[in-house]
Amino acid sequence: MKRFFTAGMVLQCIVFFIIIQCEARAQRITNKTILITAPKGYSERMQKVFTEKSFNVIASPFIQTTVPVNIKGNVKSFLNRIVTYDYVMFSSRKAVDALFQGLKAANIAPSILRGIKLCAIGKDADYVFEKLHVRASIIPKEPSPMGIADEIFQQGDAKGKTIAVLAPEVLGIKEPPVVPDFIDKLKSMGMEVTRVNVYTTQAADIEASIALIKLKKIDCIAFTSSAEIEVLLSRIGKSMVLKDIDIACFGIYTAAFAKEKGLNVKIISKDFSSFNGFADAVYMFYNNR
Repeated sequence: MKRFFTAGMVLQCIVFFIIIQCEARAQRITNKTILITAPKGYSERMQKVFTEKSFNVIASPFIQTTVPVNIKGNVKSFLNRIVTYDYVMFSSRKAVDALFQGLKAANIAPSILRGIKLCAIGKDADYVFEKLHVRASIIPKEPSPMGIADEIFQQGDAKGKTIAVLAPEVLGIKEPPVVPDFIDKLKSMGMEVTRVNVYTTQAADIEASIALIKLKKIDCIAFTSSAEIEVLLSRIGKSMVLKDIDIACFGIYTAAFAKEKGLNVKIISKDFSSFNGFADAVYMFYNNR
């Protein structure tokens, strides 16, 4: 007996097949646990966008950043001559917080910054305006310190100009090359560079995260900076416990550092101007498996 399939029946089969495929893909995503290692202030935003992608998310900052309560001597000296700088570069949101607190403690209005070209990376530019009510002048297309250097160079406004780099004092761990390389680049362009350590960066307590890694409860570690990688490797070394974990990096410089340290980087965010691009990259990696 011959069976005949109507167009409606065929359409129903196609729709059913698509539903099954979508459910299978969704299952692949919802079963994955992502460990976010970004410092507090960034990790909350990352957790939100990754959760919206239906991942299981564990936010465990690997580094702790702190703005000193009292203004240090080098910061006081910088504030006293801040108007003499052509550029001020913020290495992170914490640098913005530090300048805001320093100006407030010194009774200096943020409006003093209006004659200075402020440099910020990605969404940090919005934070600069939120805290200081002054807009950043340099927001590079490539959201990185080197992107800032390239932007200044392309504008032909580097030689002989002064720039203050508001950076962290790195305690207890080896300082990653990001800030030193950036400063060297600026100097090679003929700029007069002053590094001002306005906050501290040090390793956080990550024993709980290490335990989860060893118990194979983590599918993917999402690194946003070289310092986070340095902290983890300083605790576990080149351990084989990472061989079955997918390593994701927010940007090419973090990825390059991870590879240099021997990690098998599987995911690199092509759009590293926002955490949405990072979450998209991780989502596509698992969705296409």
